Amino acid sequence: MEACRKRQKPPRSAITGRFPTSRRDRNDRPPNRQPDQTRHHRRHRPRVRAQHGGITTDWLPYIVPFAGGVSVWRIPSVGEACTILSPAGEPENGVVLCCQASDRYPAPSADPAETVVRFPDGTHIRYNHNSGAMELKAVTSLTIDTPQTTITGHLTVNQTTTAQGLLTYQNGMNGQGGSLSEHTHPDDSGGTTEKPQ
Repeated sequence: MEACRKRQKPPRSAITGRFPTSRRDRNDRPPNRQPDQTRHHRRHRPRVRAQHGGITTDWLPYIVPFAGGVSVWRIPSVGEACTILSPAGEPENGVVLCCQASDRYPAPSADPAETVVRFPDGTHIRYNHNSGAMELKAVTSLTIDTPQTTITGHLTVNQTTTAQGLLTYQNGMNGQGGSLSEHTHPDDSGGTTEKPQ
């Protein structure tokens, strides 16, 4: 009977606070830290608190994918599942490892052929490595800031296009109502104008 009993899952650790804070958790910050103090701390020493069972840790650093010349900024979410790594068994010197899907923050896809990055507002990047198709959905806007942009394939635009600079084209331009390179207009004498040269 003892061997048939269902094993109880150990309590899962979860993030309970984070610093720098957002508007949602601005009242939960390390002691003696005010919002207008220590810019260096906010930029280089982000911290989180984690809870495991009935124990809440002190403010601990968390592991990021890259933190050198190539770096990534992504502060963990409150309630995000995590693992607390304590070298030599000393929690005060521990670090927090996140990146575990949970009921509160489930995986954004169950398709083994997809790689998906999802953001809290619904913005996402989705790539299917079977079809070779990538989707980028931005909820509000998307800005590409670079001196030169080259599109090597066909381009389809479903809404209005506005060009604030010079628009140059080659090999003609076609659209509903006629071709810009072939169009004519009625003239004052009752005939039509010549085609553009």
